[in-house]
Amino acid sequence: ILNFWENAGISVNNKNHGNNGTEIYSYIEKHFAENISPYTTAKHLNMSYSSLAKKMKLLEDESFIKCVNRIRTENAKKLLDI
Repeated sequence: ILNFWENAGISVNNKNHGNNGTEIYSYIEKHFAENISPYTTAKHLNMSYSSLAKKMKLLEDESFIKCVNRIRTENAKKLLDI
């Protein structure tokens, strides 16, 4: 399966996403402080919720909510200088 994605030009490494993976991660990073959901994010990126969920699981190996919470926690730690 991973070879299929690599051959399609989509990197499956954690931070080196393909086009939609980059867009998803960038959108989350820009809007993590807002009340974002996987549904509104998918709509903003012109994809279905199920496509977003599958891509997040494949590329990040975590759910959308876990990814958002991780980014929020990392940014909170930076603000607290931890």
